[in-house]
Amino acid sequence: MMVKAKNWVLAHGGIEGAQTMSKMKLAAFGHYSWTGFLDIPLMIFRKEGLFSYAYVKDVVAQWVYPHLTALTYMRHFQVVYELGEEITELWLRPPREIRIHEVNIFGSPSWDVENLVNEILLLR
Repeated sequence: MMVKAKNWVLAHGGIEGAQTMSKMKLAAFGHYSWTGFLDIPLMIFRKEGLFSYAYVKDVVAQWVYPHLTALTYMRHFQVVYELGEEITELWLRPPREIRIHEVNIFGSPSWDVENLVNEILLLR
C-alpha cells in the first residue's frame, strides 16, 4: 500500500505538486521550507489604526479566520517540529536542503504578535 501511495504522489507532481495546505503541514514538520510561502503581514489583524479598513476578519469567511491566524503565526515564527523522518522519495526534484531557521521567540513580543495571539485565542 505504501508503494502504491508513493507512486500516486509522484504521478501527481510529488511534494512540488501538493496543495498549499499540504505544503504548510509539511513545513510544520520540517519537510518543506517556510520560505516557500508569502509572509502574511500581521497588520491585517489590527482592528484599529492605519490599516483598520483592511481588517481581515471582516472580509473572510467565518471558517477561514481561525485557520488564517494560526497559519500566520506559524509562518511568522517558522514553527517546525522535526519528527526525524525523511520523505525525500516523495520529491520529483529533491532540494539540496530544506532551510529551517532558528527564530528567537524569547523576550517581549511585538504588539502585532501579541494582537495576533489574542485574535487566535479570541480574547478581543
